[in-house]
Amino acid sequence: MGSAIAKTFIDRGYRTTVWNRTLSKAMPLVDSGATVAASAAEAAAASPLVVVCLLDGAAVDEVLASVDAAVAGKVLVNLTSGSPHQARANDRWARERGATYLDGKIMGDPPNVGTPHVMLSFSGSRKAIDAHGSTLGELGTVTYHHHGGLRRGRAGHHRSKTLTGAGRVPYGMRPAPGRP
Repeated sequence: MGSAIAKTFIDRGYRTTVWNRTLSKAMPLVDSGATVAASAAEAAAASPLVVVCLLDGAAVDEVLASVDAAVAGKVLVNLTSGSPHQARANDRWARERGATYLDGKIMGDPPNVGTPHVMLSFSGSRKAIDAHGSTLGELGTVTYHHHGGLRRGRAGHHRSKTLTGAGRVPYGMRPAPGRP
């Protein structure tokens, strides 16, 4: 799923930086126009919007520990399937490092990313969704639940069993010249 997300941003003209623990898995994205980062922290530092889509919460915890201060001043979006408790913990982690957090759930299959057939449900900072909602909307149909919803784990209530396995591709992206 992470590769499909990154590929959609690349195809839509966004400069995209990718990182993967296994470099060879990032190479198709590089061939499509992405920049490969040597570390997750380098990928996070590359953009004001950092999107993470990993296998599970344990993988998110491991990657977040490695990016630490690189997320300061960034909007961190986590599209990894997880619990409301994990969403609240990630929000707290981000705030402690000066980042803004959006928790998201993605419902659909990788080939459909970038179409209305993929639904994304976000909860967290209203300021972050206002700033990056149109960019995130490139991935599919977006719904937003106010910040109080994150505290109650509302985005997580919209998870679907249609979620697919996610690749380990956290990435940063920023609009290409001429893009909003």
